[in-house]
Amino acid sequence: MSQPPDPERYLELFDKLDLDNIEDRRIGVHLLRNYFSTVLTDVAEEKLGSMTSINQDYLDEQWRQVRAKFESIPGQIPEEIEILPFPLIQARNPVTHNDRYDPRQEISDLQEIRDQAPEWRREVEEMAEAYFHAWENKSPKESLINLAEQNLQQVLSSEPRFDKFANEYSIAHEAAKEGKEKLQTNVDPDRERIEKELVEVVEIAQSLVRTIENLEQDEIGYEDYLANDVRDRMLGR
Repeated sequence: MSQPPDPERYLELFDKLDLDNIEDRRIGVHLLRNYFSTVLTDVAEEKLGSMTSINQDYLDEQWRQVRAKFESIPGQIPEEIEILPFPLIQARNPVTHNDRYDPRQEISDLQEIRDQAPEWRREVEEMAEAYFHAWENKSPKESLINLAEQNLQQVLSSEPRFDKFANEYSIAHEAAKEGKEKLQTNVDPDRERIEKELVEVVEIAQSLVRTIENLEQDEIGYEDYLANDVRDRMLGR
C-alpha cells in the first residue's frame, strides 16, 4: 500500500522552481495547493473525526469543513489562517483550464505564501489538537449535540457555485434550519438522557452533509464540462 503524500515534500519541490518563469509559477500554484490540501486532510483524519470525502474535495471546501470544526472551540481563528490559501483557491480554475494563464494575475508573490506555509500548518495543527481535546472531554450526549450542530452549520454555510444547483442547495438549507429548530426545541443539553429527537437530528444532519458533498461533486463535474466546452469552442471544434 502506498504512503500518503508528505506536505513537506511539496515545499521541497517548490523550492527548486525558478519563479521568474511562467511554467514554474504555474507548477508552483499546484504544489502549494497540494501542500495546504494535504495538511487539511491530515489534521481532519487524525484529529477532527469523520469527514468522509475531505481528501477528494477542493481546497476551499476542505477549509470550510475544517473551519466549521474549529468554530466549535473557544477563541477566534487567526485572520492570517483564513486568508493565506485564498489566492491559491482563486487561481485553481484558470491555471487548470487555461494553458496561457499566468498566476501573477491573481497572486503577486507565490514565494511569500510558501514562506508562511509552515507557520500556517503549525497553527492549524494546534487548533486541531485543541478541538481533539475539547471533544475528548465531552459526555456522549454533548458529543452528539456538538456533532449535529457542526453538521447543520456545515450545510448552512455551503453555497452553490452555479445557479443550476441553487434550488437543491436551498432545499438542503431549509432542512438544516428545521433540524436546528428541532434541536433547540426538543433537546435539553442539561439532561443526561439522550432524546430520540437528538438521534433523529444527528441522522438528518449527516444525511444533509452527504447531500451537500454529492452536490459539490456534481458542481466539479459541471465546472469541468463548462471549461472543456469553452476550450472546444475556442479551438473551433
